[in-house]
Amino acid sequence: MELTINGKEYRLYFGTDFVDYINKANGMELEGVKTNVGGMLMLNAGLSMKAPSTLELVIKAATNTLPSKPSNKDLDDYINNLLDQDDDTEYEALFTEIETEIKKRPANRREMGISKAKKA
Repeated sequence: MELTINGKEYRLYFGTDFVDYINKANGMELEGVKTNVGGMLMLNAGLSMKAPSTLELVIKAATNTLPSKPSNKDLDDYINNLLDQDDDTEYEALFTEIETEIKKRPANRREMGISKAKKA
């Protein structure tokens, strides 16, 4: 999957580096200790709510291994431009595409608590 952000093409990667980034950024804490697990479960909730902050997190995680990454300002502008359109069609379609791409990998589905029977 590719996105064009501020005129630049970015290939999104949803493998183990993506999962590690999400778990570190969004993981659960136990008694003040960050566990680096459970972030994908929280991501699943954010995706279902179609939260702009989740979209930003997904793009950051999916581009974190690229030599050139979109800046925070570019991400902010990109997301706000999507939200500023007359309708939510493109925004909603992007979330659908992202969810489909993430769930293509069996390890990602397992991290998200999705059994084989519920795969996308």
